[in-house]
Amino acid sequence: MGLFGLTAKKTFEEYYEDGMKNLSGMRYGDAIISLNKAAELRPGDQMAWYMMGNAYRGLGQFENALKAFAVAVNIEPDDPMAWYRVGDAQAVLGQTTEALASFNRVIELDPDHHESWFSRGCVLSDLNKDGEALASLEKAIAIKPDYAMAYYIRSIVLTKTGNTREALPSIEAAIRLDPQNQEFQQARQMILASSAEPARQAPSPDILLQKANQCVEQGNYPEALRYLDESIAANPKNPFAWTNKGFCLGSLGRFDEALAALDQGLSLAPEPVLLGVICRFRVITLSSVGRHEEAMRAYDQALSVNAEDGAALGGKAQEFLALGRYDEALLAIDRAIQLAPDREDFPGIRSQIVAVRGAGRSVPVKQFCTFCGQPLNNPQVTFCPSCGKKLAP
Repeated sequence: MGLFGLTAKKTFEEYYEDGMKNLSGMRYGDAIISLNKAAELRPGDQMAWYMMGNAYRGLGQFENALKAFAVAVNIEPDDPMAWYRVGDAQAVLGQTTEALASFNRVIELDPDHHESWFSRGCVLSDLNKDGEALASLEKAIAIKPDYAMAYYIRSIVLTKTGNTREALPSIEAAIRLDPQNQEFQQARQMILASSAEPARQAPSPDILLQKANQCVEQGNYPEALRYLDESIAANPKNPFAWTNKGFCLGSLGRFDEALAALDQGLSLAPEPVLLGVICRFRVITLSSVGRHEEAMRAYDQALSVNAEDGAALGGKAQEFLALGRYDEALLAIDRAIQLAPDREDFPGIRSQIVAVRGAGRSVPVKQFCTFCGQPLNNPQVTFCPSCGKKLAP
C-alpha cells in the first residue's frame, strides 16, 4: 500500500512476472491480461509479445496469437523461435503458403531447427508437393533421429503417394519410439490394408505408344499427343515417342513445338534409319513455315546418314526450287530419279524445275503431306493423293 491507502502501480517487470506465472499455471486468460499490461508499459519488449502469443495459443485463439507473434518478429526479425510460432499459427489458420515462407525463414536463421523442417514437410504435403515434403521430413529425422512424429507423418505422405513399401518401416519406427501412441497403431493398420489392395497397373510406355499410333492412323492427332505425353513421362528417352510427337504437332500446325520435339528425338536416335526419318520430318516442318535454308541443312543431315536416299534428294530439289536455285534443283532431282526410279512424282517435279528455270521466275512454295512428304497440288484436300493418309485439318 502506498500513501493514503493507494496501491502503487506495478512495474513492467511485475506485470511480466505475473504473466509468466499465470502462463506456467495454464491460466492463459490471466496471463494475457498481465502480459498486455506489460506490453503497454514497454511496447518494444519482444518477449512480452512473444509470451502473449503463447498465452493466446494456449486458449486456441490463433488469430490473436498470430498478431502477437507478428509484433514479436517485427521487433526482432532474426528470432527463429518467434518466426516458428508465426508459421505454426498460420498453418493452423490454413494460411499454408504463408506458413511455408515462415518455416523457410526459421531454417534460414537456424538450419538445425528440426521442428521447422517437420512443420515445413507438413505444409508442403498440404500443398501436394509430396516429394519436397518427404525431403523436409527426412531432414527433420536426420537432425533428430528419435523424432517419432516425423516418422509418422513421413509414413502418411508415402502412403498418399502409393509407396506403402517404404511407408510401413517408417510407421514401425514411429511405433518403436512411442509404442503407446494409438494414432500410430491405427496408421500402421491403414498402411497394411493399403498395401494389400491390388495395385492398378499403369499402361507401359510401349502400349501408350501403340495407342498413339492408332490415333495417328485415324487422324486424331490431339488424342495421339495425349498418349505420347504419357509415354514420354514414363520413358523420356524413347526417340520414337519424341519423333511421333513432333510429327503430330507439325500436323496440327504447331511447328515450333514440333521442331523442339523432333530435335529431342534426334538427340536420342540410336540408329541411322530412325535418324533419317526424323530428319525428313524436320524438313517437312521447316518447309511448312518457310524456313527453307534450315530445311536444306536438315536434308543434308539426312543425306549424311544415307547419301543414296532418293526421297531426301527429291525433297532437297524442291527446297532448291523454292529458293530459286534452279541449277542445283535440277541436279538434285536428276540424282533422285536415278536412285528412286519408281517415284512417279519425280518426273513431274523435274518438269516443273525445267519450266521455272527456263522462264526465270519464282515458284510458290508447295505444301507437303506430313506422312510421305509428297507435295500437295491442292492444299485443301482431305487425303494425300500419294499415300492415302487422312491429313490434319
